[in-house]
Amino acid sequence: HVVLLANRPDYSWGAESASGPHSEVIVVRHAGEVLAEVARVPVEGAFLGSRMVGSTLCVVTQKVVTATEPGGGLTYVPRQHIYALELANPASPQLRGPLEVNQPDGAWSWDPVVQATSEFFFLATNSWRPDGRTQSRLHVVDLRTPGQPLAVAAQFNLAGQLRNKFQIAYAAGILTTVSENGGAIIETWD
Repeated sequence: HVVLLANRPDYSWGAESASGPHSEVIVVRHAGEVLAEVARVPVEGAFLGSRMVGSTLCVVTQKVVTATEPGGGLTYVPRQHIYALELANPASPQLRGPLEVNQPDGAWSWDPVVQATSEFFFLATNSWRPDGRTQSRLHVVDLRTPGQPLAVAAQFNLAGQLRNKFQIAYAAGILTTVSENGGAIIETWD
């Protein structure tokens, strides 16, 4: 089988509706020279990243929605979602999510970094700090209970910015990140 991530982003900025826009995870059976679609699963927003963990595909999407400002005007805010799609039976995928993971103050974030192990899915997003530098926020999603809804197990700000998946490692119960802020900053959690 082949899994395709078909982005259908909404560039209308505020014309979103309950029925769309939806990107899609498309599962295709590949047998010799014959390709056949076996499943199509809609997800909200545009794909930002993905990782395959065993038979589970974890994806991150973002959708921009309108929000009312305190003074009554309109603004646009990003909404990031994590989905877990169990593909043990590719013709009948089981979807968990969406799990919304945003900056606590609703601020914009960019350059998502995703990493995964058999136990956890890690999403790091970048945003501005008060001093004008970039800081990453790490969201840790527990994947150990496949029958349960997705939930954030931990989330915290790092001392600097993560730029790629190789700056996140988890082994023997220890999470290690190497962020950048005028040099490398190594942080560990257990």
